[in-house]
Amino acid sequence: MPAILAALLAFIANDPADAEARAAVEAFRKAYAAEDPEARCRAVAALAECPHALVVEEVGKTALADAEPSVRDVAAQVLGRMKGLADAAGPYLRDRCGKEDACPDVQISIVRSIGRLEYAGAHDALLAAGARFAKQDATLVTLEVIRTIGVLKDVKALPFLLKLAEYGEGEVIRGRRGPAMRVPYGQDPSVSRWNWMRKYGKAAFPGEKPPVDDLDKWWMPNLIDAVQAMTGQEFDDAAAFRAWLTAHLADFGLKKADLPKPPGR
Repeated sequence: MPAILAALLAFIANDPADAEARAAVEAFRKAYAAEDPEARCRAVAALAECPHALVVEEVGKTALADAEPSVRDVAAQVLGRMKGLADAAGPYLRDRCGKEDACPDVQISIVRSIGRLEYAGAHDALLAAGARFAKQDATLVTLEVIRTIGVLKDVKALPFLLKLAEYGEGEVIRGRRGPAMRVPYGQDPSVSRWNWMRKYGKAAFPGEKPPVDDLDKWWMPNLIDAVQAMTGQEFDDAAAFRAWLTAHLADFGLKKADLPKPPGR
């Protein structure tokens, strides 16, 4: 028995997955030493094929803090591919979530990866990022935060979504001859706009020039999708959302004090 136990312990100590991860990290460190940001991006991207706690730690501590935004962007995407390692990768993404105000593209990758990992520990960081970027009119970041909240089914974020709905009330694309434009999770919004116009444009705007500027404001339709994913309810406007949520606060462990103040008060 002692011999069998010794053999088992030796196998655990020499787990092939651990050995592969150590080799991947060692190769990464050599490649990452390059001054060229593109070379560092390639070095980080290569780690996506090796989901392991050692890799998560290396990417989270090193690449996600790189001085070059493009490298941090790739690092965030790689962490989002660490399936089964959400508890290890999620905190790195959460902690970085509040440090990319000058780099919306990096922020989008961070938020999207939190959703892909289904990491529930970033509630406060997501809401804070969504609020900051909404004030900056950084619509695409706000949109990604909304979609991720829906993916996570984070019902504690319903008051935040209500606040956004009331803040962005003028951005609802409704009253036209066609449905509200929705941007599917992970799709480039410009592709969504093009698809919507190809399908509904002529019927929606007969004899008039499509209001492209209005179509750029698309967070409300996605907010409706997120709320529906969490509650099973769909609302045409913020007033209906507020009335329903006020009547169902207890269902989600929320209190009246959690509701945002109505606009203008």
